Amino acid sequence: MRVQSSATAPVTIAVDSRPSRATGTLLAALGVVAFSLTFPATAWGLEGFGPWSLVAVRSVLAALIAGACLLALRVPLPDRRHRAGLAVVAAGVVVGFPLLTTLALQTSTTAHAAVVVGLLPLTTALLSALRMGTRPSRTFWTPPSPAPPR
Repeated sequence: MRVQSSATAPVTIAVDSRPSRATGTLLAALGVVAFSLTFPATAWGLEGFGPWSLVAVRSVLAALIAGACLLALRVPLPDRRHRAGLAVVAAGVVVGFPLLTTLALQTSTTAHAAVVVGLLPLTTALLSALRMGTRPSRTFWTPPSPAPPR
């Protein structure tokens, strides 16, 4: 390929087009608020749907929204070599997590489910460290101390 071919066209981003730090923080906060509604919405959905139907409805809605965004942004299809890995991730994210949390919410409260899911980052770090054979420092595993009052 040549540098001039459309497959290797350079992507330039104007410095002024980047969102500000405040915009990033606002978007992150909105993401946290939206995610915090997952368990209450699932518990509410269980009042009218069975767990399997609810997961199917959630998956279809997510696919429609994601598909519309991908089409609007004209995102190219992934390379063939990435598709198997993406299928595994999609199975976990689109079916596995929603199905297991929906089944759990039939016998548990949303508060208990939120605590368990809150432990996911720690569990992910622990299993990753064990799988990769790394030993993060004690500082990594200890929570940050709260800032002193001013």
